[in-house]
Amino acid sequence: MRPLRIEDYPQIYRLWKSCEGVDINDIDESREGIEKYLQRNPSTCFVEERDGKIVGVIMAGHDGRRGTLHHLAVDRQYRRRGIGTALCEKAMGALKEEGIGKAGLFVYRNNEIGLSFWKKEGFSDHDDYDYYDIVI
Repeated sequence: MRPLRIEDYPQIYRLWKSCEGVDINDIDESREGIEKYLQRNPSTCFVEERDGKIVGVIMAGHDGRRGTLHHLAVDRQYRRRGIGTALCEKAMGALKEEGIGKAGLFVYRNNEIGLSFWKKEGFSDHDDYDYYDIVI
């Protein structure tokens, strides 16, 4: 496992696209968008590499008080080996080192694999609020 670098973009983009439940858009997940994110969060994003191939990725960042985890993905051939859990722990540990004590994430309600994984990791869901966004 190592820090995510912008040079990894082609591989992580392909990985995200191959994973069901991961939503990729042309604004946030463009090379420029990821580069901007990494500039703001240089020590909280990671990849897992096996034989020169990226098989797992997680992005994490914070606003100074609360962290957010983004786009955890593990190649189908490498799932159920603890890679997702290790990436999650690494990212949360990095957030904690930066003084962040709470982290959240977004999962689509129809992403059964993601929902199951995050519940297993100890995350709790909330049905008492909705999330809204807008492209500006």
